[in-house]
Amino acid sequence: MRESPQVSRVEFFSLARYVAMAPRIFTWTALLLLLTASPLLLPASAEINDYFYPFSPSHMLRGHPPVIGGCTTYTVQQEDTLLDIARDFDLGFNELRSLHPALATWMPTPGRDISIPRAWITPLPPHEPHQREIVINLAEMRLFLFNFSRELIRSYPVGIGTSENPTPTGIFFIREKVEDPVWTVPPGLEDKYDISQIAAGEDNPLGRYWLGLGDSHYGIHGTNLAWSVGRSATHGCIRLYPEDISRIFHKLDSGTRVRIVYQPVKFGIKNGELMVEVHPDLYDRIDDLAMHAYRLLQEKELLSRADMKKLRNALQRKSGCPVSIAPDSPPNRADRVSFPATSPDFTSDRPESESLDAG
Repeated sequence: MRESPQVSRVEFFSLARYVAMAPRIFTWTALLLLLTASPLLLPASAEINDYFYPFSPSHMLRGHPPVIGGCTTYTVQQEDTLLDIARDFDLGFNELRSLHPALATWMPTPGRDISIPRAWITPLPPHEPHQREIVINLAEMRLFLFNFSRELIRSYPVGIGTSENPTPTGIFFIREKVEDPVWTVPPGLEDKYDISQIAAGEDNPLGRYWLGLGDSHYGIHGTNLAWSVGRSATHGCIRLYPEDISRIFHKLDSGTRVRIVYQPVKFGIKNGELMVEVHPDLYDRIDDLAMHAYRLLQEKELLSRADMKKLRNALQRKSGCPVSIAPDSPPNRADRVSFPATSPDFTSDRPESESLDAG
């Protein structure tokens, strides 16, 4: 089940990990109870990645994005790695690393309680959506599958292209669905693999499923290296955990629209409060993240609902989790007009892209 660069380490701990699974059963139970207690309605037949929300497509697109999911805690076990914990909770490595930058990847401290970030502000489809639609936000390395006929959102972590081979943004349509695909080695990698094609099987980097995007050579697929999910590690394609691609492959038809966006800063509303979710600028595309956030607030007419000090803290931390930036008390008129017209009232914090392994 586990895949990582240190295969010997995973094999060594494999038996011990099965013995240590009991605490995680309680954690998953707590997470399910948390979700059923949230505003999202979770039927008994729903998967852990299913989020039901009572909106119509037109209402959702006219309003502000909702915040889906909820967070829980987990006690680190003796045999855990950060990669194991991420996969157990269907998170990308980046999501735990951004929230817990000081936590050791291979030997996190046993007995430590850590927050598990399973809440997200949803990026919205561009206009009146189809029955099903995918939106992939490269900055947070996450895929959102909207099913508007069922008022359902599914969300999965992904791996994306490296800075040298970035995943393109834009609107695509699924044109090809292939089970057990053959991988044609891209130009420039023939020397590394000493072969032009890799047949279907355990050694195939595409995994068991391939969803081709339009006339491009890019696609959404599985992987034979699960540790690369939540990393900038591909030649432009979108990777999912093997279990996740198997969940969505048969739910998607040819012609399904896929919108790929780059949104390191997202704003949403939860219980009437303004929330922000900030991610690192992985592709170094935004000159000033603070100014970018301020302009988004202006465009969305949300300045009067934002506490600039809280926004500054969120921009500095870049935890990847939705946090409230609502003022502690309603702003008065002086507060509203005190915001500068051309620049935010805080110092820009230019993020550095995390060094991510290539797969």
